[in-house]
Amino acid sequence: MSIPRSWRAAGVLSRAVLGTLLVLHSAAGLAQQPGTVPKKYQALYTELDTALTALEHQLPQPADAPLLRAAVLASTRCDANEEMLDPSRREALVLELTALRNLGADAAVVEVCYPLLTPAFQEPRLALEHYAAVANEIRSRGLKMVVRHTLLPVSGARPALQRYWTRLSRARFEAERYEECKAILYAMQPDYLTLQADRAAQPAGNRLLPRDWARVMQSAAERLRADAGSTDTLIGAGVGPAADGALLDALAAARGLDYIDLQLYPMWFGGQDQMQRLLQWPARVRAVDPARRVIVSETWLRKLSRSDAAKPVSEEHLLAREAYAFWSPLDQRYLTLVGRLARGQAIELVGVARTRQLFAYLDFYDPIIFRLNDRALIGLLQRDFATAVRRQPPNAVGQAFGAM
Repeated sequence: MSIPRSWRAAGVLSRAVLGTLLVLHSAAGLAQQPGTVPKKYQALYTELDTALTALEHQLPQPADAPLLRAAVLASTRCDANEEMLDPSRREALVLELTALRNLGADAAVVEVCYPLLTPAFQEPRLALEHYAAVANEIRSRGLKMVVRHTLLPVSGARPALQRYWTRLSRARFEAERYEECKAILYAMQPDYLTLQADRAAQPAGNRLLPRDWARVMQSAAERLRADAGSTDTLIGAGVGPAADGALLDALAAARGLDYIDLQLYPMWFGGQDQMQRLLQWPARVRAVDPARRVIVSETWLRKLSRSDAAKPVSEEHLLAREAYAFWSPLDQRYLTLVGRLARGQAIELVGVARTRQLFAYLDFYDPIIFRLNDRALIGLLQRDFATAVRRQPPNAVGQAFGAM
């Protein structure tokens, strides 16, 4: 049995002790039952449950409208680009696509990150070949594809990107992003191409205002259609969880876009309650343009409370927190409500952000995992997910996804 690389790198436990824990965990079987909510999470569980009840009371009447069910491929996330061409990433991609096939999903969501396809930043050939191969893997399984063209996050581990970004003029930023979009369109031929707006972008040290983003997106959409000629790809603008209403309104008014792509994480994100956005933002888009299509390429019920919003929780800690099986009833309920909401508001695609929880969870009360830190817990969930996808049907949350 292989030990996840992330565990070894993190120095969680010695090889011998960790190997023993893995054997014991495997002997206990994969935890799929919700179990009792631990005392430390009972208040949060109640807060989330109450919020879902309030959402349910506000939903439109059930509708029999079509809905494409999708999932974000974690193996294509921008935050893991350093290992993008590693063979293990290809294995992870195949595993995720196998999971989508087993779930009866309709589509997959892929992130492609500027400036990875820009020659001035790096030689793009291998990355472009990689993304073309990803597209072929998706197509071979009969799935539709959403490509979200977004920005590679700046971090201390990427000093070269930081230097590149700070020297970037706005004109060059717009030109390079457009060329990447064109390369994506030619190489991947997605069904949906989302041009992601990011208020944190600072070419030449200047933030782009909502009207700037609307202009950039409108120009890119018009140029793509002119350059590509006849294409079946829908071109839209994406707004992430940190976006505000001003950006949404500006993009909704931009000409030439087929759709708006919302990425929403109720409950709390950046100190804001996003639950109401599920109800209000699709209608807000159509109040500006009644014909504008809407998709939600990424969503999940974040296990955060109002108090967590005041003291930020790291993404790694949040992912570990969400791995436990006692959250399963809430996750089932959330997917059911989102499916009903999407059909009632003519949202044509919904993508979930936690594919692993559609097959596996961890048992909070398993004494084996008490010694593990956040990174090790995430690694263990990934290992259980890999086993479950190959040997078991989807769990109750996966079944809720299939019934959306």
